[in-house]
Amino acid sequence: MAKRPLGLPEPAVGDTDISRNRRRGATIGIVTTSSQAAAAILIREATALDSRALAGVLVQSWRAAYRGIIDDDYLASLSVDRRAQGFEAWFRDHPPSNFIRVAVDAQAKPLGFAHGGPARGSVQGTLGEIYVFYLLPQAQRQGVGTQLMRSMARGLDLRGIDSLVVWALERNPARAFYDVLGGRVSDSRETPVGTRRLREVAYRWDDLRTLMAATRV
Repeated sequence: MAKRPLGLPEPAVGDTDISRNRRRGATIGIVTTSSQAAAAILIREATALDSRALAGVLVQSWRAAYRGIIDDDYLASLSVDRRAQGFEAWFRDHPPSNFIRVAVDAQAKPLGFAHGGPARGSVQGTLGEIYVFYLLPQAQRQGVGTQLMRSMARGLDLRGIDSLVVWALERNPARAFYDVLGGRVSDSRETPVGTRRLREVAYRWDDLRTLMAATRV
């Protein structure tokens, strides 16, 4: 995994109920969605202690989302242990312009995470990128993804970013999530995954305020 850094915590955000009580200085806020008033969702900066949990979310998400798109052998070869080691290495040495945020439920169980920072290969200094965005299947269509995207947009905004790009596999039906949030397809490319070359599409938001104001999806 490429070295990407953590950033500063931001003010708490949410739809209907926000707790600004800080836990472990990196906490972002406790969010209660309108349709799940009893379910508290915490979005916070990830730490090295989250490495194995992040790896588990990544592997589960890939196997659920990409079955039939990516080779079964490649999906079966994904290792939580190896991915956890990669996260641990990242947390030991990462640039401060990057950050990872994790969404957890009321029992502190990780539901998803996102990793963002300046756009790779861009000469536009105010263009940001979400490098990875993963949700467990059971957390989808519950408002968790919208809250996480909104938190990432606010985090990028605090770092002087005003626009955003996210790359997604063209054949992944879950990319419709980005359409609903107002992203527009702006580019495409081929990328090697296992033994295949798959097409990715870039979703772009020219104004981060669109995401910062996003409502539940």
